[in-house]
Amino acid sequence: MKSYFDGTGKFQSDYDRLWDKLVPSKGDAVTQHGEAIRAIGRFCYDIYNNGGGNIHAQDSGWGMDEYYGKLASHLENFMSDERLYNRLSSIARAAGQDWEHTAELFEPIMDSVVAKATEIDLRQES
Repeated sequence: MKSYFDGTGKFQSDYDRLWDKLVPSKGDAVTQHGEAIRAIGRFCYDIYNNGGGNIHAQDSGWGMDEYYGKLASHLENFMSDERLYNRLSSIARAAGQDWEHTAELFEPIMDSVVAKATEIDLRQES
């Protein structure tokens, strides 16, 4: 399955362009769609590189870590999807157990975030 983590995502060229354009080397992005790209990129990296291990914090009863919780809340608002926070949390918990299944659940979310961010960016350039 294609994955943004290995550079073969469905909208990889858009993701790469938006990351380079909108995501600072440190801190939050200035725009809402830039922050969405930063947030989904952080989830992507941790899910695929760390098996979601940094997303859930032991000191919070294995609930979502505060940092990732804020990222998930931003994505939920950006995408107008009130279930996205819980979906990302569930995917992160299961990551590493079955990579194919993890990708089947996560990649469509990443596709939709990248597509919406690209649409916003293109409108702003016009």
